[in-house]
Amino acid sequence: MNTSVLSVRDELSFGQFMELALYGDDGYYTRAVSIGGKGSDFYTAAQSPLFAQALANALTEQWDAWGQPTELQVVEYGGGQGELAAVLGPALVRLCSGTITYTLVDRSRRLQTFQANAVHDEDTRLHYHFGEPRTDVPTCVVANEVLDALPVERVRRVGDSWQQAYVKLDSQGHYQWMWQSADASIASLADQFLPIPDGTIGEVCPGLARFFARLTAGGPPVFALLIDYGIDREEWASGIRPQGTLRGYYQHQVTDVLDHVGAQDITADVNWDHVRNAAESAGFQFRFLESQGTYLMSHGIADACQTRLTALASSGLESVKQRLGWSGQLKQLVMPGGMGERFQVFGCEWNVT
Repeated sequence: MNTSVLSVRDELSFGQFMELALYGDDGYYTRAVSIGGKGSDFYTAAQSPLFAQALANALTEQWDAWGQPTELQVVEYGGGQGELAAVLGPALVRLCSGTITYTLVDRSRRLQTFQANAVHDEDTRLHYHFGEPRTDVPTCVVANEVLDALPVERVRRVGDSWQQAYVKLDSQGHYQWMWQSADASIASLADQFLPIPDGTIGEVCPGLARFFARLTAGGPPVFALLIDYGIDREEWASGIRPQGTLRGYYQHQVTDVLDHVGAQDITADVNWDHVRNAAESAGFQFRFLESQGTYLMSHGIADACQTRLTALASSGLESVKQRLGWSGQLKQLVMPGGMGERFQVFGCEWNVT
């Protein structure tokens, strides 16, 4: 157990605790993050080349809608270990005639190192850049499983008021929950976006406004694709999540968020109503919110899978295991029993002329 998160203060709001547990000097994304592969804590769609090809088709469609500009910037927030960037960048070069700047923005130095090792400027029309986005070129933003990692505040409805969760260390050095009257700004967000029944718990994300304000630093114009698992107003109001959506992930197991601190991921479902409000407040125009399965199928993921299978057959290297591997990826990404319905794709556009 990492107790350094609370080494300075006796107690922290859960949002402050989550910030340090994920991004602090001893936080998960600073020292321990492991994505995909043996010994990892979780998988994401970014591990699949089929996912990358479908997104390339979608961004090419946007490039066409903008009149095929000679330069295009792709900004990927939270690029993981670089798998998506390594496939998406070259795929865009094949589909678009312009020059591509692929900018990777990540808070984790550990993941920045993985990303730098995964991508290469193998084409004169493709340049990978690390750091702040350019502000003078049409920009497509991709953020896969980023919103769910923004720190949230945990709240509980008590009649017409709200309590807010804090974390502190007990005398034995164990983390424990405390509940206090909610800060006014947190209570305001809960009133607006969290229609949960009395006595139940949920989460609000005060960082969404800052996130969307930051997206306007690129471009103009800016088109953003945000892919994540989420929850809407109707589901919150039904009361089927009485303890909220907060959870940890440690070696592919769902865990208590106060366990394995600094060694596990912490996440909460995205509140899509709050996301839309934050986007529109920053000047974005809402375009769509649809299931990942529907979105990927409408942007050619099945064709991408068939292309891979055909190439295997033509090469003479085809095996049952390889065929099942590609088919399994497709099913996992688009079928309701996998990620197809659990994940959604949110699209919005800024500074459209």
